[in-house]
Amino acid sequence: MNFWLNSKDWQKDRVCWNTLDLKFIYFLYIFFNIEIFSSICINRYL
Repeated sequence: MNFWLNSKDWQKDRVCWNTLDLKFIYFLYIFFNIEIFSSICINRYL
């Protein structure tokens, strides 16, 4: 599930992490059992 990393404008859409974002991604990881990457695009998830 790292298709967004191949996107041409993924850097533009990249959101800086904060506590809420980490909790949100952690929830997704638990709920969907997805892989977590150090660089991730929130907009691609939503």
